[in-house]
Amino acid sequence: MRVVLFGQVLISTFFLFAVAQGQSPLPKNKIPPAKIVPPSPKAGELAVISTEAADPIFDIDSLPAKSYRQFGKELAISVPDSKEAKTYSLRILFIADGKIQIEKIDLKVAGSDPAPKPPTPGPEDQDAIKSLRADLVNGFNRIDANLASLSARVAALEGPRPPPPVPPVPDVAPIPHPGFRVLMIYDSAATMPPAQTSVLTSQLIRQYLNGKCVVGPDGKTAEWRVWSFGADASGESKLWQDAFKRKPGKEKMPWLIVSSGNSGFEGPLPATVEETLKLLKKYGGE
Repeated sequence: MRVVLFGQVLISTFFLFAVAQGQSPLPKNKIPPAKIVPPSPKAGELAVISTEAADPIFDIDSLPAKSYRQFGKELAISVPDSKEAKTYSLRILFIADGKIQIEKIDLKVAGSDPAPKPPTPGPEDQDAIKSLRADLVNGFNRIDANLASLSARVAALEGPRPPPPVPPVPDVAPIPHPGFRVLMIYDSAATMPPAQTSVLTSQLIRQYLNGKCVVGPDGKTAEWRVWSFGADASGESKLWQDAFKRKPGKEKMPWLIVSSGNSGFEGPLPATVEETLKLLKKYGGE
């Protein structure tokens, strides 16, 4: 800051002294005028002002201090950016023939060039654009066709894929109580095939159930039941009432519920005594 102030004071002193002495600008026959390279710099360019005067002092008030720097007899200027043309005035002070001389210079700066506008496409350009677009579309269509063909070839090489594995369904006991129990439900208003009707009255099945089912609360009755669809189970224990509520609609009758306490079966009643007995033994044992 002190150096800048000292320079400004020194320049002002030289200027006032020169005016007081009646000095005129630099005589042309003494020292050649200063040169500006380039003569008309553009905004943002680097301009150099050089003089042949000894120990010159460049006085610039119109430019920012950080935009120029003096190197002996030359002044390098980083021309500020501007869209419009501008003129910056400066002075060169020096001593020649024992007198203070002043040379005034106008630095004319051209404005920055505006961005060129893109050319407007003509009719022939429009045709070229349409042709290029058509080529791109055809190219993409060929790519899609090739991908589809490649996918078909890969599928043919791999062969049919097996269906995804079905996750196992947990085997849940329909009657969540320990022991082997069986409930057969039928629709009394519907007609069943004779072989299936025999399942409900088969002595072979009844003997098996009596021997395999757990005994009820009375200590003697085996826990198996054969009820019609509309039976009243209110007199039975909650265990059998809950089991009876699991039956589906009449259209799926007759129905069979088998429970071992850990697993079981719920589904249509098998068509014969043999099939039914085989299913019962799966959960009740031989």
